Amino acid sequence: MKTSVEATGKNIEQAIENALFELKASREDVDIKILSEGGLFKKARVVVS
Repeated sequence: MKTSVEATGKNIEQAIENALFELKASREDVDIKILSEGGLFKKARVVVS
């Protein structure tokens, strides 16, 4: 079972949701670190562990 995952999305919320889905975890059970907030042509990146 993975303990952390880096995920991307069109915004921070989407990136977090993608990571939670991959970890099969709920938001209350994880720590979230924002790597990039994204922007016009960049995706948001987060690490969830």
